[in-house]
Amino acid sequence: MGFIAVIIALTLLQYWGSAKPFQMDGWFYRWCGYLHGVALLNTQAALSLFAAVVLPSLVVLLIINAVDHLLFGLPSLLFLVVFLMFSMGRGEFTSLVDGYLRAWREGDMEAAYQRMQMHKRNTSIPMENIGELHAAARSVIFYRGFERLFAVLFWFLLGGPAMAVLYRLLFLYRYEVQGLSETQSFMADRLLHWLEWLPVRLLGLTYGVMGNFVKTMQAWQSTLFNPGMGSAQVLNDNGLASLDMDMDCQAFRRLDDQVKRERFIEVAALELKTIQSLIKRSLAVWVVALALIQILF
Repeated sequence: MGFIAVIIALTLLQYWGSAKPFQMDGWFYRWCGYLHGVALLNTQAALSLFAAVVLPSLVVLLIINAVDHLLFGLPSLLFLVVFLMFSMGRGEFTSLVDGYLRAWREGDMEAAYQRMQMHKRNTSIPMENIGELHAAARSVIFYRGFERLFAVLFWFLLGGPAMAVLYRLLFLYRYEVQGLSETQSFMADRLLHWLEWLPVRLLGLTYGVMGNFVKTMQAWQSTLFNPGMGSAQVLNDNGLASLDMDMDCQAFRRLDDQVKRERFIEVAALELKTIQSLIKRSLAVWVVALALIQILF
């Protein structure tokens, strides 16, 4: 039934462009605001994180167990779809890329910077030159493509809807909830890192299947047992190795020649569109793999 829920959710996502109708996060921010007002939790970062993220996930688990086997499993399927859609990334990924590319092609680097800054999450975006902006934008697109869907699917199928919801709540807690202490931010960051460790590397392996396998495997092996490397960097290294078209953005620190600048803008835009296509093809590979697992097991 989990696979059927995935197919329904992906179909709805394709139709709507985003899962916004299922993503009302106000309750979560109000819940975190209430927890911030509890004196005991302000001094216990681990307990605060548990109350904010784990308790709502346990409620999801209770709901799924309560409706299981009712009416031939139809309520269970409905809740599976709802919780999966809730767990998907916020915003529309295609809109993110297209908006950035529109500003980029027009040569409006300030607008392109602002567009990416809205979605940077765990990636800083320098603005010293357009080469660094493009390199950072690639990293953002790779990571946003991963966190909004691949990580969610991995934990949904491995641990059920409660784990998918836990991942999304932890992501929101880390990057959206205001007023976190340094200790709370650090703990959330570390937990998120380890929740992403395996699916990030599985996606990196998928990139190899979809592109230059030999070059990707070399990059993949170097990132496999490097626990200190962030998710965005792993995806960036493996994805660019798969595409085998990485531009040396450092070579474009100074583009005084207008012809060279326009050429760089053109090639960089093509690279980002290729990255977008790689992410879509990788999703298709995951869906096929899930179907085979469903049939065989």
